[in-house]
Amino acid sequence: MSGRGFSTPEVCRSIGLPSDTLYTWMYTGLISPSITKPQGRGNRAKWSFHDLVAIKTVHQLRQHGVSMQGLRRMVRYIQKSGYPLKAGHLMTSSTERHGLMSFPRPGQVIDLR
Repeated sequence: MSGRGFSTPEVCRSIGLPSDTLYTWMYTGLISPSITKPQGRGNRAKWSFHDLVAIKTVHQLRQHGVSMQGLRRMVRYIQKSGYPLKAGHLMTSSTERHGLMSFPRPGQVIDLR
């Protein structure tokens, strides 16, 4: 970690994620750096530790077969509901290759297909 936050190369190296993938997620709005957003030349993205956890979670869900559409649906739901991501429990089904996200209230489950 250099200075305050993690640089994009540091994030990618620590997670084992290709930088092209992270840039795609960032520019499509799936993931966004919370410390510094890149703007023009010289202003590089800076990621917080919580960003790292979110990126690693997305990466692992992708490795388990959760679709980008399903991940975007989950992000939209979280943003609308006001739930912090840490309040949810992410689950995957190895037989159906999709994910579920449940929240503290009974019956609140999102199918990420």
